[in-house]
Amino acid sequence: MAFCPCCCGGKSNRWRMKCFGVTSVSLIVFGAFLYSIYKAIYVSIIKEQSQLHEGTLLYPEWVEPTQVVDVGFFMMNITNAEEFASQSRDTFVKPILERKGPYVYRVTIKKDGLQPLDTSPKEIAFRQTFNFFYRPDLSVGSAEDDVITTMNFFALALPPMLDHIFALPEAADIDASTKAAAYLAINAAIRRTDSNLLLKYPAGEILFGMRDPLYAELVGIINNLFGNTSLAEGILPLSDEFGFFQVLNNSIGWHDYQTYTGEPEYWLTNLITTLDGKTKLPYWFGESCNMINGSDGTVRPPLAPREDLVYHLYPSACRSTYVKYVRDTTIKRVPVWEYKPPPEMFKAPANSDYNRCFCKENDTSPYCIHDGGLYMGPCTFGAPLYISAPHFLHGDGHFLSLLEGMDPPDEAIHSTEYSYEPSIGAAVSAKKKLQFNLYVTPNDKVSTSNLIGETFVFPIFWLNGTYVVSDKDADLLYGLIVVSEIVVICIQAALLAGGTLLLCSLVYYYTSRKQSTVDLYMEESEKHQQHENVKSSSRRKSSIHGHTNGSFVMKA
Repeated sequence: MAFCPCCCGGKSNRWRMKCFGVTSVSLIVFGAFLYSIYKAIYVSIIKEQSQLHEGTLLYPEWVEPTQVVDVGFFMMNITNAEEFASQSRDTFVKPILERKGPYVYRVTIKKDGLQPLDTSPKEIAFRQTFNFFYRPDLSVGSAEDDVITTMNFFALALPPMLDHIFALPEAADIDASTKAAAYLAINAAIRRTDSNLLLKYPAGEILFGMRDPLYAELVGIINNLFGNTSLAEGILPLSDEFGFFQVLNNSIGWHDYQTYTGEPEYWLTNLITTLDGKTKLPYWFGESCNMINGSDGTVRPPLAPREDLVYHLYPSACRSTYVKYVRDTTIKRVPVWEYKPPPEMFKAPANSDYNRCFCKENDTSPYCIHDGGLYMGPCTFGAPLYISAPHFLHGDGHFLSLLEGMDPPDEAIHSTEYSYEPSIGAAVSAKKKLQFNLYVTPNDKVSTSNLIGETFVFPIFWLNGTYVVSDKDADLLYGLIVVSEIVVICIQAALLAGGTLLLCSLVYYYTSRKQSTVDLYMEESEKHQQHENVKSSSRRKSSIHGHTNGSFVMKA
């Protein structure tokens, strides 16, 4: 702020007072508009620096996050193995479970194959990569030594997979005898490998790769049936090992994306447009369920209102999900908005218009009528996976009632949480929690499935993927977002206070000067009046004296 030069010169008091007046009013006006000016500049910078291209603040962290991402796996171990394995179709035995772990793996995430696209709005293509590294120092127990007794998902998963594939229109040419022979081959493989309802393997192998004799035989059966067809395209060729996260831990399971960069529409930043070349999913039974909505969860569009739903695309769940605003809070001094998935997202298709198209019309399967999760069969070639929140949080209790030893769900422990910085939209903290279950149902065609006396959902494991901004980046965000605003507010307050004080001083000066002038005038008037009174009195005395002297002379 430049002060009026006449205030510093040798001008008269009148000029100085005018300059002080202009300066005080300028300070007040500038102070009043300073925050609005700051906000306009700040918003402009945010829109520019949150774009996904080289040279922006957000881009390097989006490409290769430097923050630590840890995933803890909680395995469910069956403790009544002998009793459970000996059940019959007429007598259902509930599995008694105990939780093992967590077995913690550190995850490095990186986007490669980055290619800006000449589209409008601007998009960028990339592949998302993951690598898992075991952290025994952060784990409870040992993923290498702790043997987990779990359901034999090989024996229980392949029959519904064959049912799914044989029901495809492309399989219309496969005759009944070939289909029957496939089930006979599965039963023969189960007998040769002496397999039953259960498996026993170390936790780490269940997650990232185990060699199982029944699995090896089943791979041979699938190759013989479909090796020269397109029916199993997407699952062939099969590895000689199986692990639930084995595929995600190498290039076979990495996905290709296209997403908006935020140029020029900043509100589209990081929203995904295609997944593996598809603009919509091909699995479900209605357009809304097949829509590709949202981001990968790392960044939400900047400057979006807190009440907006935040959509995420989860390829592992074959669907888009969403989270709702819960509260304002702070993480490492950084103000954030916290979001959680609402209970209605876990409603069964029969109980929710939003989820209705995840099941066929009039389907009365338990997974279609009971709240708690999503049956994955249509997007896993019929493999009976069921995705839910840990401990079936927000379920109706049906699936949990068919298990023993599993604690009731607790939202504070089992709910997913995302915390976003409001302006940039970056995730400052995340706790992604997901449970992988096997949907188990009786099947007369296979000996092991024929032993099951009740349709139920078996929880294989649940995971807790955690991320929190580093202290260094938190300090950077705090300085850029919080401190800068505090500084501007302080300057604004100083300008308003200074201008107001200066103006008040000026008013006081003029008021005091005016009062002094009035007092001086009154004093001078009073003196003048007194002087006039004295003069008038003197004249009266002189007149009387003259008259007296004249009278005296005449008498003489």
